[in-house]
Amino acid sequence: MRDYADSILHQFDEMEQVILQQTAPETLKIGNSVGSILFTTLMKGFEETYPNIQPNVITDHTSTVIKQVINNEFDIGTIEGSTTFPELECVPFAQDNMVIVAALSHPLKDQRSLHLNDLVAERFLLREQYSGARMVVDHVFQSHELNIQPYWESSASQVIIDAVCIGIGISVLPYSLISSYVNAGALVILDICDAKFERPFSIVYRKNKYQTHAFKAFYAYFLSEAEKAEQISYSLYTLK
Repeated sequence: MRDYADSILHQFDEMEQVILQQTAPETLKIGNSVGSILFTTLMKGFEETYPNIQPNVITDHTSTVIKQVINNEFDIGTIEGSTTFPELECVPFAQDNMVIVAALSHPLKDQRSLHLNDLVAERFLLREQYSGARMVVDHVFQSHELNIQPYWESSASQVIIDAVCIGIGISVLPYSLISSYVNAGALVILDICDAKFERPFSIVYRKNKYQTHAFKAFYAYFLSEAEKAEQISYSLYTLK
């Protein structure tokens, strides 16, 4: 009889542990370099869908996020662009389009079908080296066997936008960042016919990483909801 009672108590203890695991908040450390409102829109939806998961998001440069995911300092990461590090799995979840922008006073603003070669002498105001956006710009120009020397470099996109607006130079920036300025008549998109500045937004994690419930939920949510979040994000841009 005593053994039976002990067995029942043990089963109750196991049930209690299962219930606690299901109801206790689960943490998830996320490294992020995606500066788009798409990321914040996805995170808002994720937190509403999984209230028992507590995400800890740290935003940094793409190269830093990759390094910290490799070192297991983050459970998972979201980055601008992609990576080929052998330690990592890299899965795109969205596409980001970048455009070349100039002030309304720029002499090329009305010219159609510009080539990249037409712009090499321009003053380029770019993000800092090794940032996700900068790597896309460098890759596109190098693939056309062109070399540009930035007139300005900055880690702050807003500084670049403000400088372009007053005519200091031109830049290559995500459409999501500059659409409100274009709609307001502060910036113009230059018509480039021989190149596209596109990059994925990707999820990165260590190969053979132990995948917790929080990890699986985050991964699945970002892959399944990115397209819907992009539509919400676009509507927010056009309202600005």
